[in-house]
Amino acid sequence: MMIGLIRKLLILIIFFFVILFSISNKDYISIGLLPFSSKLELPVFIFIIIVLFLGIFLGMIFVKISNIIKK
Repeated sequence: MMIGLIRKLLILIIFFFVILFSISNKDYISIGLLPFSSKLELPVFIFIIIVLFLGIFLGMIFVKISNIIKK
């Protein structure tokens, strides 16, 4: 019961900081791949949030793969 409350409180705090981060970083960046001429314009906070979630997702996949290999 207490762990569930702490988990919900931690998620709420993280959500609060993500909102503060997104409010403070409204500038746009241009992202392009070298062989292609098209570019993508994104706000900085969206790019950073996407990169963080991608890193978390890839980390979870590598941990699952290493756990399967160890068994």
